[in-house]
Amino acid sequence: MKLNKLERLKLRLKPVDFYKKIASLKPEEIGEEERFFLKSFGIYSTKLHPEKFMIRIRISAGRESSENLSFIASLAEKKKASILITSRAQIELHNLSFDSVKEIFFSLEARGMSSWQTLSDNFRNVLCDPLEGLTADSLFDASIYVSEIEKQFLKNEKFVGTLPRKFNVALSGRSEPICSFFGNDLFFRGCKDRERIGFDVYIGGKNGNLALPFVFINKDDCPDFFRAVMECYVRYGPRENRTRARLFHLLEEVGVEGFRKLLYEFDPPKMEEPLIAEAAKSPSQDEFIKLIDGTFAYRYQTEFGVVEPKELKEIIDAAKAEGARVNIGCDQNLYIVGLNSRAFGRKSSYERYDILSCAGSRFCIYSLFDTKSAAQKLKSYIKKGIKIGYSGCLKGCARHILADIGFVGIRTNGYGMGVERGVRLYLGADHINGNFPARLIYWAVPLRRLDKVVDAIIDEYENSGCESFVDFAHRLQDYGVEFLALWFLAKIEKNHNLRLDGSEEELKRELSYMGYDTSNMLNCVKEAQKRVFGP
Repeated sequence: MKLNKLERLKLRLKPVDFYKKIASLKPEEIGEEERFFLKSFGIYSTKLHPEKFMIRIRISAGRESSENLSFIASLAEKKKASILITSRAQIELHNLSFDSVKEIFFSLEARGMSSWQTLSDNFRNVLCDPLEGLTADSLFDASIYVSEIEKQFLKNEKFVGTLPRKFNVALSGRSEPICSFFGNDLFFRGCKDRERIGFDVYIGGKNGNLALPFVFINKDDCPDFFRAVMECYVRYGPRENRTRARLFHLLEEVGVEGFRKLLYEFDPPKMEEPLIAEAAKSPSQDEFIKLIDGTFAYRYQTEFGVVEPKELKEIIDAAKAEGARVNIGCDQNLYIVGLNSRAFGRKSSYERYDILSCAGSRFCIYSLFDTKSAAQKLKSYIKKGIKIGYSGCLKGCARHILADIGFVGIRTNGYGMGVERGVRLYLGADHINGNFPARLIYWAVPLRRLDKVVDAIIDEYENSGCESFVDFAHRLQDYGVEFLALWFLAKIEKNHNLRLDGSEEELKRELSYMGYDTSNMLNCVKEAQKRVFGP
């Protein structure tokens, strides 16, 4: 087997052995290899900005003590760092010197916190819903298994930086979770029938594909099942090509039954056919959410994860004053848990929890523009309650395939304006039950025309009679991608005086009467795009 470059590097030096070098490492000594090894300890920089560093702090299941959260805020304030809450419920500190990032790294270790294995080829932060086990729709509290899972790999030299690629894990016992977890490599989804209660295990999710139901296990067997998958992936995961090294690609190579056979080599717990949980409902959109003990949780909405150090301190202090605590959400928001009434002493800094944005160019070199500023503009023409995922590049950190409407930043030069910023537009995921991802409708929409396209989509949704956008997404499954691409362009050209109220063939005939050549859909879409997206 021909290994890729980074796999050969791992053979020369175990990533865990690099830990001993961090304390004495100097900025001028940091090259490509050092940058790679530092990632396994949550420390990140790029050759384009070698003087700037970021550290990603592991917040297991989004839960950390108020004292430790205050400590993080104080570190950020002291070092003049920017705080960013990620879509995996972690905290990143940005714009640090290497000396500062080292000081923070060892300060966290001294308090029992960790940034280990939050980047690179590792088991990343294990996710749970921020209200896991606290709401009436909770079958059980899945967060109790997170520490048992993490202790199997965290700081374990066998697994530090040794995976073929990153590996994402999520657990939830809620039937109405705030976030969708079907994009994880391994997702434990709580379910039950008359006799059993446990997890349906979904496997093989990633940014472009949803995890598929695999087996049902007893809930207390969750850590042991994870162990078997962990050891199987490290042993058999593909290592030739980094673009094809996720668990998804191993499944693609050996098949689901082949993977089951591999798994039996590692003595997994009893596996049964998946139950397939009852259809879930859309999560609550309330600002205050009632909990089963009679208290309330307040959804403190951030500006797409950006939180000032002083702001974080004030939130924590306000929560402590009311006997509440702060949980980190996987939607880039904070959840103040345990309030005695529908009131909290500090109002959210923002008002759109349903828009998820990646770090954007302010914090990430891979993003083609500032997605956070671009996402702010969406507020003016996308109504609350429609789930948006805005990724600045194809890495898809904002989970655009698990959104009602998803965007991925690109550059395009196809519409007579030279090279300009634009997005790929994805539409209509069943992000609640994981039945299908959002489909790619447009490869390139210029940002200057995005509002028109989105307005056409929203107009169709609002006149569909559907109770939710996910219901609308199910209706859209009756139509092909090329047809939908043409349909929304036609709505723009015809001032929205069209309705999806027939079969695709019937509606194609309607479009033909209007002058669209539906006998050659692909060419017809291209011509319509030139007219709608042109100068």
